Amino acid sequence: MAQDHLFALPQGYELAGYRFGEVLGSGGYGITYRGEEIALGRAVAIKEYLPNTFARRSQDGVTVKARDAKQQELFGWGLERFRQEAETLVQLQHPNIVRVLRFFPANGTAYIVMVYEKGTCLGDRLRDGATLPEADLRKVVEPLMSGLETVHQARFLHRDIKPDNIYLRGDGSPVLLDFGSARQAIGARTQAITSIVSPGYSPFEQYGKAAGDQGPWTDIYALGATLYRCIAGKRPPPALDRVGGKSAMEPAAIVGQADYEPALLRAIDAALEMRAEDRPQSIADLRALMRGESRGKVKGTPVVVEPGATLVAGPGSGVGMPVHVEPGATLVSGGRLSAPPRAAPPAPERGAPVQRAPGPSVVSKLAQVKPAYLAIGAGVGFVLLMSLVILLVVLLKGR
Repeated sequence: MAQDHLFALPQGYELAGYRFGEVLGSGGYGITYRGEEIALGRAVAIKEYLPNTFARRSQDGVTVKARDAKQQELFGWGLERFRQEAETLVQLQHPNIVRVLRFFPANGTAYIVMVYEKGTCLGDRLRDGATLPEADLRKVVEPLMSGLETVHQARFLHRDIKPDNIYLRGDGSPVLLDFGSARQAIGARTQAITSIVSPGYSPFEQYGKAAGDQGPWTDIYALGATLYRCIAGKRPPPALDRVGGKSAMEPAAIVGQADYEPALLRAIDAALEMRAEDRPQSIADLRALMRGESRGKVKGTPVVVEPGATLVAGPGSGVGMPVHVEPGATLVSGGRLSAPPRAAPPAPERGAPVQRAPGPSVVSKLAQVKPAYLAIGAGVGFVLLMSLVILLVVLLKGR
């Protein structure tokens, strides 16, 4: 759907063999136009790097430059990230990832030329609380997972998966658009958190200043949130609200239990785990969950624990249960304990008598009994003793 934009190039403007048309979409870091490759008469989509928070259009109406000298370095740094994004996308040849045809610098900025896809945005399909039937959802999720797997194998992340960045062709097959890597990188450097996350779709780790904790599991959360929107008619609460206890999310297993397969719903809930290490760590893991197959345990980062320390165990150990740690044990992220290897006791020599360790004494056993139980036991014993005395007195009188 065409949009108006204050800084957009005029329709009909020609550059490097392309004619620019209406605006297809815009964000804080660029404008996407519908265009035409003049020599071939082929429709294309053209994305222009224009971060309007620290850049603007010059008086000539076409040149882009930083707003002031202080922001020139940031503008150039972001432009290089934009180029790297295009370079990576050119290498990703997949039918469900937007295909990049060309990258070129001009007008003080740069442009990415992509194949123009006819169809509709998934976000438009889900307007006003609409949902997708399971058959249609399966047609979307399987190709998306295949495309994301290709992205991750290239050691690249999308970082902005949401319904508005998924385009549906006429046959219902999806195309993943608008990779947010340049936007994420610039936002992280400027700490402009509100401009680098998509509330409801971005996981908690994307709210941080550094990207060190991000990985395939980051895109998996966003994909899970997109699927949740498809089955629930609404997006999940923002991750910041969920982790702070401000908003709770009704599990997909409950929301969609009447219309969707349990394995699919469980996979969506797993993808939406708040802790990154509790989510599927790869698309292969997520695909296995959707098929109802079990996935391997998530590998955590070992953390050395002081001998004799007492920890609060995480999932699988009983919430809030104190756990005593043996000397040399390690705690794996997620609360799982890895016990130290125990040396096998030496075998007794043949013919030698086997010495058994003395068992606990009666006194040591009584010392372990709670005082309340001891008091009750003493009271019962006293009653029995008195009953026995009375019985003996009665028998003696009878004689």
